[in-house]
Amino acid sequence: IEILSNIKDKHFIRREILSELSRAKKSVYIEHGYVTDFSIIRRLRQISRKGVTVKIIIPDRSDGVYHANMYSIYQLLRPSLLHPHKPNTKLSVHLYPGRIHAKVIVIDRYTAIL
Repeated sequence: IEILSNIKDKHFIRREILSELSRAKKSVYIEHGYVTDFSIIRRLRQISRKGVTVKIIIPDRSDGVYHANMYSIYQLLRPSLLHPHKPNTKLSVHLYPGRIHAKVIVIDRYTAIL
């Protein structure tokens, strides 16, 4: 168990999450109220193109970030510029019918970030 804090460096946790995502070999599962950080979105797209299964669960109803979530879904699922007609089947987004307050990432069934 490791406890991380943004007390001295406001981007510390983001860097740690990006680093953990880069180490994923098989799967990344995310359940979160919103996924709007473009660094995280880019990394998820990168690892899914390398064969890592990425599944994201976000709410279909939200308390203020609905449009941001919908734009993030577009950013996550949009076609690649290099392969515009080849869908990315390793990345999926699921809408939960209700609200989600959880913020959980599970990587390779071994690492959990809460």
